[in-house]
Amino acid sequence: MNPSLFVVRRALISAGLFSAAFVAGFFINGNVRTLAAPTATAEQTGAPSARSVRDGVETWSGQISDSICGAKHEEAAEGQGKMADRDCTLSCVRGGSKYVLVAEGKVLQISNQDFKDLETHAGHKVKMTGEMKGSSILVSKIEMQ
Repeated sequence: MNPSLFVVRRALISAGLFSAAFVAGFFINGNVRTLAAPTATAEQTGAPSARSVRDGVETWSGQISDSICGAKHEEAAEGQGKMADRDCTLSCVRGGSKYVLVAEGKVLQISNQDFKDLETHAGHKVKMTGEMKGSSILVSKIEMQ
């Protein structure tokens, strides 16, 4: 590889502007190749993302709902109109449904149904923090969005 190309490659990787795999694609057999620019992640741009992970603890943005309705609350009874999301969620949970988090169109199960803030924030858009244990979230914190 041309020594000047090696210096450019190391500088790009060291500056954290590109991954080593991306930079390696530019320098094939000592020749510079043209590639599409990488897509920036939410962390790089500062844009909010629906899910973030730190030391096994994850944070999701979504709405607390119930396992019967999931992402869509229907009309409560014929001719009665649609209930507010909060009222519907609480009513369904009283009827035996479980709390869930709807994030990015996915319905995520919650393992600790007795977590104190689930009822407080039923139907609300929240930021939920916890750990994914198997296929359900073990909630440790809920904040309003």
